[in-house]
Amino acid sequence: MKRPNILLLLPDQHRGDWMPYDEETFDRLALPAIDLRMPTISSLMERGTTFTDCISPSPICAPARACLAFGSRYERCQVKDNTVNLPTDGETLYNVLNDAGYRVMGTGKFDVHKATKYWGRDGWVKELGELGFTRAIDNEGKFDAIIASVSHSAANPAGSIDGLIDLNAENTRGPYIHHLHTKGLAAYHVADFSRRLSNVYDIEFTELPEQDYCDNWITDNTIGLLAESDGTQPWFMQVNFTGPHDPWDITRAMYEGVKDRLLPPTQGGDRQKETLIQEIRKRYAAMIENIDGNIARILSFLATTGDLENTIVIYCSDHGEMLGDHGLFGKAVAYRPSVHVPLVIAGPGVRAGHVSTAMVELQDLSATIADLAGAHTAFPDSMSLHTLLTDGGESHRPYQYSALGRWRMVKDEHYKFVAGPTGPALYDITADPHELEDLADCHPALCARYMDTINDASGI
Repeated sequence: MKRPNILLLLPDQHRGDWMPYDEETFDRLALPAIDLRMPTISSLMERGTTFTDCISPSPICAPARACLAFGSRYERCQVKDNTVNLPTDGETLYNVLNDAGYRVMGTGKFDVHKATKYWGRDGWVKELGELGFTRAIDNEGKFDAIIASVSHSAANPAGSIDGLIDLNAENTRGPYIHHLHTKGLAAYHVADFSRRLSNVYDIEFTELPEQDYCDNWITDNTIGLLAESDGTQPWFMQVNFTGPHDPWDITRAMYEGVKDRLLPPTQGGDRQKETLIQEIRKRYAAMIENIDGNIARILSFLATTGDLENTIVIYCSDHGEMLGDHGLFGKAVAYRPSVHVPLVIAGPGVRAGHVSTAMVELQDLSATIADLAGAHTAFPDSMSLHTLLTDGGESHRPYQYSALGRWRMVKDEHYKFVAGPTGPALYDITADPHELEDLADCHPALCARYMDTINDASGI
């Protein structure tokens, strides 16, 4: 059989319950239904398999993406936080695909060399080639667009964000900010994001034109790279959207589609700020729906080239977003909105219209993609989903594991246990899906058993 193309769609910070699930699925998850208009993802769900219980191995950008690259859990990914670059001397998913004869491409916010803060004006640095990429346009993340405009002059040798902003187009260190320079929009965008940097409640609209909004620009780049393929070899394309990561910088046109939407209130959040948080949630929904529209553009292009029918499409995310739950925004914590991510896989040979409750982890995609490509490489902590995608039942992992910094988490079908510097926490996730009641003091023996599981999972 002809080997499939593989399209991995990886938005940044899309939490797993904010998906266009049907009422039955939301009821089974014991979560409130969310009114999201995502026709493209809904279509992929209809012709593919949806995993409702997928978690990030480490809910922060660089470690999560390192775990995906190496097919490993947090302890073995070698990237402990966003200040560490992905090592280029190990076997990555991208090297495996390259060695298997795939044209390996990528666009958007990779976060594989996040510590360096340099992306090149065309989005290519030599490390991408060392990791296994054939062609890529790697751009700054949202706030990194400011960093890409920070001067590295003698007066500011470290490139501190508190240093000198350099709006000379010749000195830009990222392709997106360089693109904005060519449109005369860089100064506006840097000033706009500098204002948002320390205020998570900033809900002002961006005045960028629609075609220059970052995720729309990333989609243009994606289609451009796909157009370079001549059909002589299968391809892999990873599209790293910058949304729905904060800030909540949507355009006015994006807001029109969500302005009258009523979205679920926060769980354990600040009720005094609920009206403002509703507006933030509308903007989060707008970014997700804009990504859905951009995916439609990519799939439409593949349909015109004849590639779509032989392409496996995967939709996932690196980690979630708290969105005001538990009074928090962002990620990096062990709560469900932070660690739970969406996962949909569709394409030739994949079970259609199936919803799986199997417990899976993001890095399971490494072995899965290798299997789909015919490489069958063994990654240290990655379990292929290939059997689940056909007709092999629902059994996968007995528990899930996630970690970051000084905390470790395990979750099975009944409980979630978190070990951290402030002490243990235990949640009965069947009775308390929002993790509002800590039962650790009531079940010391159970906590001790889960601590043993953590030690096994982490390799301690």
